[in-house]
Amino acid sequence: MNLYVDSSPDLVILDILLSDIDGLTVLEELLEENENAKVIMMAVQPDMESTVKAMKMGAFDYISSPSI
Repeated sequence: MNLYVDSSPDLVILDILLSDIDGLTVLEELLEENENAKVIMMAVQPDMESTVKAMKMGAFDYISSPSI
């Protein structure tokens, strides 16, 4: 699945919880297509398991976003 048609972003801020696909899946696909992209993952309620997994997969950073 090509989510990033004609796009090579240098920086991506990506939420771990998306409405129709898992953020870690998007992270994996994005880095397969553009290994130089810096991806900052974020979550309202981060947990250690997803944080470690995202970082091992190549995320540049993982931050807690403010809840609304």
